[in-house]
Amino acid sequence: MKVKPMSRTTARAARAATVPRFTFMSLYAILFRHKSDRRCLRQPHTDTITRNRFRIADNEFVQRRRKPILMTPAEQAQVRSLNDIFTRAVPIGMRLTEDPRSRDIREFCDLLASLVPKIRIRRQEADAASLPAIAVGPRLAYCGIPSHNELAPFIEALVFLDAGTREVPESIVNRLRHIHPPVSVSVFIAPVCKFCPDVVRRLLPLPFAVDGLRMELIDSVFFEDAAKKHQVRSVPTVVLDNQFRWTGGVTLEQLCEAVEKRDPGKLDKAALQRIVTEGGANDLARMMRDNGRVFPAFLELLTEETFTVRLAAMVTMEELAAVDLTLARQVVVPLWHRYAQSTDSVKGDILYIFGELKSLQSLPHLRTVLAAEGNPEIREAAQEALEKIENQ
Repeated sequence: MKVKPMSRTTARAARAATVPRFTFMSLYAILFRHKSDRRCLRQPHTDTITRNRFRIADNEFVQRRRKPILMTPAEQAQVRSLNDIFTRAVPIGMRLTEDPRSRDIREFCDLLASLVPKIRIRRQEADAASLPAIAVGPRLAYCGIPSHNELAPFIEALVFLDAGTREVPESIVNRLRHIHPPVSVSVFIAPVCKFCPDVVRRLLPLPFAVDGLRMELIDSVFFEDAAKKHQVRSVPTVVLDNQFRWTGGVTLEQLCEAVEKRDPGKLDKAALQRIVTEGGANDLARMMRDNGRVFPAFLELLTEETFTVRLAAMVTMEELAAVDLTLARQVVVPLWHRYAQSTDSVKGDILYIFGELKSLQSLPHLRTVLAAEGNPEIREAAQEALEKIENQ
């Protein structure tokens, strides 16, 4: 006898009658709020150097980076010196993605561990938007293969990690101690750049001393696409939250001033995604409440194809609605503008948000969906949202 499948509504009711309600918030807590508990723990040719600027250009070293990762005897000796310095086992994160350059990161980490047995390599979770990287502690990532002038600062970072702390001027720590939201610093460098090591060494202690600051050191030729995305034309270039940039170098005082002046509303999608996927949905909701606006990049998270990211954004919406429903309802119009270009899964979640917000602005949109939508599941989601609004 063929059993007729239950409708979506009937199945939902059956689940509700037999098990506790499994909310977006509870799923978010499992995926993100305890994420830390689930974690284990090519070169450019110098065409122009003007004072402290190093212009990026392609050359034969790019080809070398596509071959198996090798170290010169001198570089191996530099790395082996850590055997006399380390006082304990030192965990290093290996952040791998679908990017083919992850293979180079893996090969370098394997070589590093073979030269320094106290180094423990652990694979880290990474989303598709992240660059493959070597994670030195929880707040510093090296995106590239350390060599030439990059190698010595990288080794110094490992020493900082072993020591546990790195002294930073107290005045700087006091100014950055209560950073909110967390700040992201990207330092674009190149292995043969003469000026990059000084800038890296100046900034390197910060992620070890300041909980709210994360830093990525990005090889601008190995990750040439990332350099182009950020319009980096010379190195060193320092970028803070995509709002401030310095070419040639930056002082700690200048960095502090920029952190204090930044506008949370101008944080890009990547910055907001880091906040919500690391358990900060409530923090982001309150930031938007305090600023009296829904941040533009937040709408990109609500319509993001990756479900876990969208889930985190939807939980943020629930938090925002709980503290300022009027503000939360401001997403109705911009979400409707994005609706037609969205996939069915995103459409269903947009309609769910409409139902949760119970805004009368949503009514004509929901009726439009019911009149024109051919997908029965989308129609059902629209009907449920409509009923929530009409029955409030």
